[in-house]
Amino acid sequence: MQKKKNKLLINIAIISLLLLFIASSITIFNNFKQINNDYNPELARAMEYQKVKEGEDRVSNTDYVKFDAFFLQDLDNDGYADKIRGTCKEITQTDTLYMNLNVLTNGKLENGQITIQGQNINLKTAIVEDDVISGNYISENTKQINLKTINKGTQKLIYATVKAQDLGLDTNKYSSKTNQIILTGEHVADNGQRTTIRKAVNFTVDWYASVSCSIYDYSGAQNIDDVIDKQGGNVNLSFYIQTKEDKNLAILNSSYLTGKIPPLNGYMPTKVEITGTDITYTYNQTTGEFVAKRISEINASKIVTKYVPRTNMYRFKVVYPIQAYEELGEDTISTQIPIQAYYEGYNNPNPEFENPIKSNIATKTLNFLWRKPEGEMARFDVTVGKYRSYDNQYVVSKREPLKIYNNIEEQTYNDTYEVKWIAYTGSKYEIYSLQMKEQTGENDEDRFQDTEDTFYDMSEFSKNIGIYFSGADNTLGEGGEIRVYNAEDGHLINTFTKDNWNTYSSSNPYKYETPVKHIRIETSKVNKNSNFTVYNIKEINDSELCQRFTKPNFDKLQNIYSYLTGNIKRTEGAEYETIDTDIGIALYEAPISVATIEIDRDTFGTQKEEENIDIKITTLSSYYNMEGWKNGKFLVKLPSDVLELKVNKITPSTSNIKILAHEVLDIDGQKFIQLETENENPTNYNITINCNITANPKMITKTEIIELYASNENCENYKDRNTR
Repeated sequence: MQKKKNKLLINIAIISLLLLFIASSITIFNNFKQINNDYNPELARAMEYQKVKEGEDRVSNTDYVKFDAFFLQDLDNDGYADKIRGTCKEITQTDTLYMNLNVLTNGKLENGQITIQGQNINLKTAIVEDDVISGNYISENTKQINLKTINKGTQKLIYATVKAQDLGLDTNKYSSKTNQIILTGEHVADNGQRTTIRKAVNFTVDWYASVSCSIYDYSGAQNIDDVIDKQGGNVNLSFYIQTKEDKNLAILNSSYLTGKIPPLNGYMPTKVEITGTDITYTYNQTTGEFVAKRISEINASKIVTKYVPRTNMYRFKVVYPIQAYEELGEDTISTQIPIQAYYEGYNNPNPEFENPIKSNIATKTLNFLWRKPEGEMARFDVTVGKYRSYDNQYVVSKREPLKIYNNIEEQTYNDTYEVKWIAYTGSKYEIYSLQMKEQTGENDEDRFQDTEDTFYDMSEFSKNIGIYFSGADNTLGEGGEIRVYNAEDGHLINTFTKDNWNTYSSSNPYKYETPVKHIRIETSKVNKNSNFTVYNIKEINDSELCQRFTKPNFDKLQNIYSYLTGNIKRTEGAEYETIDTDIGIALYEAPISVATIEIDRDTFGTQKEEENIDIKITTLSSYYNMEGWKNGKFLVKLPSDVLELKVNKITPSTSNIKILAHEVLDIDGQKFIQLETENENPTNYNITINCNITANPKMITKTEIIELYASNENCENYKDRNTR
């Protein structure tokens, strides 16, 4: 058999699963990104490390003790691992350090000790006492390992896990060449001669990071009375935009926010200020464009002296002339601000890495609203789609168009969704008639918005096909009327009274004979302090939609906007006056899958095996746009302080779910439970895993997270899933 020196055969186990990280129990499936394998910075960096040569395990002053420390990596992809003096990993990852000790044919080693001097590493060990090791070393940060007297003819290979130290604000810790493993002791020869020995092995560890950016959603309305300064002749709008770096790996270098302040009713702002801790900005008065940023400071020793936090708040004060508000003729101000945000982080300084490392560019259009508070004044609201309570979002599904794009062989239907108009009559005025209508001016049609902040008119795809009501009894009374008009030609479509307005519902709406592009609602006299809701059923022609947009452009569509004008007539014969305008926004998203994980106890002892612990996986589809689960695959990741794991029993909540296979995996010292299920029809279910767990007895009291990775075969056709 052919042998290769200084090489060990690598056995590579490949787990083929489509996996998605679930943190704090809930996640939703997203696109699985295509990994670019053309360039591997870890491998490129490993090429720079010194290879271990034959004879380098020699210990000075003796021919009878050998010691070395090294990492293993297959540098030339031949299936054999090279011994090298370094490793390169992302900050959250680990690698195995091998320490090989050999006492040869003469004498013994006494008072032996292995000392770890880590400049940017912690050495995690799970070493128990044996014929060579004196004591147990179960620790996240082992500094020293004591040895027993080791007689000649003994060889010991010691394994330990290298983890990143907390970087703090020290960028030097991304890369260090001065980590050391030191062997000390005395060699006692057969003739009694004593020789003090010391062998230090230097090795390099490189860490690198990635950065991710997100923008907080804004919701809610502010009181318009607080922003109107008639005496000063200004409209003073105040709002904030908050960004977040999500990965929590890199020391941050900077936070950037860019965007555009739009005109209000044709008037550009007279003043724009952006404030916040250590925030600087520029603003272009002509274009409305701004750039705001927060930058760190670093000293000559490469220590960050002024840091950028993970979450940054940008506070805006935007001043418009009072004419912008007065010429609106209404008590509502709504402005949409398109923004982009990104972070930069300090990274490994070597040329194999991008430094600083830049995050994704997060994009969003935030809608800020100022209006009269409820109570005294009449007010009108509009919402789009179905409300989803677990994430407080209104949603319209992309399910049917995606079937067309993905050539799924089943019948597709045109999508329907609701646009809900709500009228609050207030207490201030006697109202002879309410009027609610879709806005029909330029840019006021129902519109798609994509990820690049481009808007598309939906009127060629979306039409009104039906209607129903609620709250009419209290608002309109016995002799009340609701008149529905075609807003384009003024044709009266139907008049509803107490005799029939409660006949119709979400499951049985009034259907128009032909679809209507825009409608208008007018009522008879209304009662004070009452609510009245109109539910408009709209239909999207998905075939035409798919012909209009290519699949990549369709994937970019992220929101649906709908616009409402609310008017009142105070007396018979008077003109309608505009009281309020409102904008409803819904997510336009592909179907999603959700699963949760929980454990049946809050605390674990560390001095004995904890028995009969129940870990429960729950699949969900009870919320709108969630898919039922079929042939699910699950991977449960236990905390790193779990040393032993035994699965006693796995029980699904229904006999329709079969457990095809399960396995306990140990990957780099981390315990996993892998499950594969089978079921014929998509559904929801629970899976209870009863197990025994032994935790690290050296562990201090702390909180850990159990992670769940999962894939749902029933959701794999929808390729633009969103993550929340």
